[in-house]
Amino acid sequence: MKVIKWQFESLEVPMIDIDGNLCCTSKAICSALGVTLNTIKLCYQNHRDEIGNSLEGLNDTLRDFLYSNKVELGIKRVKSDINIWSEDQMITFACHIKSKKAVQFRKDLITMIKQHAKKDTITLEMYQNLEAKFENLQHSFNVVIQKIEAVQTPMSKIASESGKLLRMQKDVKAFRTNRLIGTV
Repeated sequence: MKVIKWQFESLEVPMIDIDGNLCCTSKAICSALGVTLNTIKLCYQNHRDEIGNSLEGLNDTLRDFLYSNKVELGIKRVKSDINIWSEDQMITFACHIKSKKAVQFRKDLITMIKQHAKKDTITLEMYQNLEAKFENLQHSFNVVIQKIEAVQTPMSKIASESGKLLRMQKDVKAFRTNRLIGTV
């Protein structure tokens, strides 16, 4: 384990490298984003499904590491219920919190996404190919609709004829019942 400085543009967070997995404390997130622990708790409550749970259990090795690196990690004391968050969770907090530092982080993130987003022009040939695919799909869709309608018409006729047969059977049954009783 070692303490490293995670940095993206102006956002800096002291993090713990545990076998290549980066994590940090709630206090480190608070310091980096300029918010209180209460803000982190509220953000977690509002976005629990997206953020997920903090790392479970503070083993002796991690507790000793936190204690010996309190200053670098920005914590005053090591509590048994300290929350340890992954790098992904830390970024998710930064995306949801509304502090000035978090807003700047999102602006920097948007700039980076724009710089790395793939942007290609569509040629006339590409457009015509897409249009042909759409027309083929439209034709296939129409064929399926026609087949469904073709099946529905005979089925409704069958249902109608079945209804007539049932009514006739009911009439025959009534006739037989009355004949046996002798009312006819």
